[in-house]
Amino acid sequence: MARPANAVSNTDASAAQYNAILSWCEEIALHGTFGDGSDGDVTISADTDLTRDMYYNTLTVNSTKILSTKGYRIFC
Repeated sequence: MARPANAVSNTDASAAQYNAILSWCEEIALHGTFGDGSDGDVTISADTDLTRDMYYNTLTVNSTKILSTKGYRIFC
């Protein structure tokens, strides 16, 4: 049985997948997987409700305090 002219080989697919992953990794290196840290270094020292997605550089929540996301996301 002859291989169709437009068929993709496993080697071609593997190379394409590798290139896609490499591109994704380069994007992560440039922009960060978990946000850009634009909300800075934060320590939660009072009960806090989020009102938007937060992009912390570092986040510390004091052990007796509550950070409620209210459905928003935290990137850190």
